[in-house]
Amino acid sequence: MSWTLNQMRTFQALSQRGTMAAAAEALGYSIGAVSQQMAALEASVPRQLFLRDGRNLLLTDAGHVLVRHVEAILNAEAEARAAMSEDEQQQSTELRLGVFGSAAVTLVPRGLLLLQESAPNIRVHTQEIGVDQMTMAVVRGAVDLALGVDYPDAPETPQRGTTIIPLEEEEMLMALPYAADTFEVPSSPARRRKLARESDWILAPPDSYLGRAMRVACVRSGFEPRVVHQVTDSAVAIALAEAGVGITPVARRMLQLRSTKSALMPFPKSTRRRIVLVVRTASLERHSVTAVAEAFKRAAVDEP
Repeated sequence: MSWTLNQMRTFQALSQRGTMAAAAEALGYSIGAVSQQMAALEASVPRQLFLRDGRNLLLTDAGHVLVRHVEAILNAEAEARAAMSEDEQQQSTELRLGVFGSAAVTLVPRGLLLLQESAPNIRVHTQEIGVDQMTMAVVRGAVDLALGVDYPDAPETPQRGTTIIPLEEEEMLMALPYAADTFEVPSSPARRRKLARESDWILAPPDSYLGRAMRVACVRSGFEPRVVHQVTDSAVAIALAEAGVGITPVARRMLQLRSTKSALMPFPKSTRRRIVLVVRTASLERHSVTAVAEAFKRAAVDEP
């Protein structure tokens, strides 16, 4: 069965007015055009649609069933036309945003609040995804854009067709296996290096981006970490450091996810990470995508 919108409009007009002449007048067609369109429509369906009563045409039971669906289709088509005629910035739309732990707790609520103020017509659905899977989730189209991390000491090759939008940069620190009120943090890089070399470490596995980046950071700082505990969850790693079992790397946003009483000290050589947005380059032509990006840029800068 194959029907055109014109056939549907003509069928609706005929069902409402009862004669081909009245339908033709309402639509601005000739009677012959109305007759041809109805003949084509009836030929495409397996049941009779009209009963003739002199010049009047009455709907059969099948005709009554079809007209209800036709009205729904024509209403949807009218809504689609109206939506396409709106200013792009006013159109209602939905996006999927990939998020991860420490960003989800701190940056995401602020970003969504600012987006609601600047573009209330854009609705964002968040989806928690592992940091290592973020870029591929964008490439595959599982999400429209995603929050991710980038470690300048261990940069990863960008996926073709994606753009990385920096949001903020923060220093990586070492959470020590000592309580802040009972231990004096070494002030010189040499003493920090000695402490780091002689201590046990809690790191993410080496096949994870965080694990690789932190091992590179340790080597850049002049020591090889003695990894005793391999932990992916940052909150668990921070808790273990506080319990005194080793050193673990932390960033400010991680500490907002799980605060600690551990003493904190910088790496012997400055180590940083960036919070970024990952998006397909072509999608940057979408107003909704750029609006979300701008909201999260503001959230990173203006966050209390």
